[in-house]
Amino acid sequence: MLKPFSQNNLKRLYTAYKEHQYPHFFRHFADDVNLNLFTQVFSSILTYDIVEDNELKGIFTATINTKTKNIDLGILLYDGNQLKGLAFETMFKFIKASFNHDTHKVVGTVSSDDKRANELLKKGGFIKEATLRDISYYNKRYHDDIRWILTIKRFNKIYKKESAL
Repeated sequence: MLKPFSQNNLKRLYTAYKEHQYPHFFRHFADDVNLNLFTQVFSSILTYDIVEDNELKGIFTATINTKTKNIDLGILLYDGNQLKGLAFETMFKFIKASFNHDTHKVVGTVSSDDKRANELLKKGGFIKEATLRDISYYNKRYHDDIRWILTIKRFNKIYKKESAL
């Protein structure tokens, strides 16, 4: 499911950025990021291809703060791959593995307009921690971000059976 980030996915992602696809995912990017800087951004964080049946389905990112043991995650499924449970499955497996390696909490910060992402995090047991007002600008207006968190204590309470596996 998660494979090392590929050059193929980098090119696909950069094309999507340049064509203004997935504005929720690229909401904090300037309008004129060149390929070199774009590559540096995705090289500086844990980035994976989401693959199913040998087909590239999307991207998964994680930024780890080694001091606080918090992880920020991001998921983008390319068109036609949403609403199939793939994002939830990918997120759950990564979070489960993270909590088995001394992670304190997992954070997902998404645009308030991204209904699917907000529902995904809520379904995953995340709780709303904060609303960041007018934090991003795309589609010619300001947007709020919602910060969702899932602590190890809450994860173990919700997923007691699964976390014991």
